[in-house]
Amino acid sequence: MRALLICSIALTAGQAFAAAEFKLSRAELTDMAQLPKGATLELDALPTTSQSAAKVRLKRIEIYAPGAKIYHLDATGKHEIARSDWAWFIADSSVADAPLLSVGISPDGSRAVGTLIATDGTFDLQGERKSGELKLSLVETAKQAPEGQALTTSCGGAVPGSGLDPLGVPIKGMPIGAGKAIASPNVATRQAVIAVDTDDELLNLKFANNTTSATNYLAALFAAMNVIYERDVDLTLVQGTTFLRTGTDPYSPTTVIGEQLSEFGNFWQVNQSATQRVLAMLISGKAINNFQSSGIAWLLSSGVY
Repeated sequence: MRALLICSIALTAGQAFAAAEFKLSRAELTDMAQLPKGATLELDALPTTSQSAAKVRLKRIEIYAPGAKIYHLDATGKHEIARSDWAWFIADSSVADAPLLSVGISPDGSRAVGTLIATDGTFDLQGERKSGELKLSLVETAKQAPEGQALTTSCGGAVPGSGLDPLGVPIKGMPIGAGKAIASPNVATRQAVIAVDTDDELLNLKFANNTTSATNYLAALFAAMNVIYERDVDLTLVQGTTFLRTGTDPYSPTTVIGEQLSEFGNFWQVNQSATQRVLAMLISGKAINNFQSSGIAWLLSSGVY
């Protein structure tokens, strides 16, 4: 049994949001850069809400699965490229009342990104070095896009222009889990390898075909996901084989959200059955319009595909 889950995010006019500013000292940045993966350190004043800070124990995490490779696919072929070289951290969930916080620091300590899920909202964390310190600020993602527009969200209902009713429609073609079994990677009991695919629209529209920016974005996404997964289900998500596509991709440019999951599932069944993963996900730049993003997934009654 499976059901279709449809979520959408729409942009409307909104007002700017102002949050408090926080900072990391040069000494703290050095300690973070030198921290081994899996180890923890305490920092005195990290954001816990938009207007407050507290001592937080951070744990440095591994984003990538063992042997995971990132490939850039363009008109000339498939090229292996470097993983993100940023250092990634999440608040240690073994600490009582730990905030839902992820932080990434660039190798030279000049930039930071992250996510904070707090009692007063969900925020993007952004950082820029000034006078030797890294100034951190928050942007409320649940209400405001970077352009200053407010965000509205809906889940499980009809997506305007998609041709889908609130209960979804039968999915054409073969689901990811059907047919030949997919080999699971040899990983820890509580670790899941997630393979990642993209389309040309994502790389072009979001990253101007800059694969380094796309690679860092995906790493930040996995760090943010682990804030929830490690705390709630004692599961670590790691990024597996990843495809960044520019110039062309195997997915129809006219595919609407109701058909995209089937197209993705069918392509991976035929072409990527040997790619080790517990799950595969497509991050797409296709949208109904320039002010909306949507996603769909199969909800499985048993098993993980």
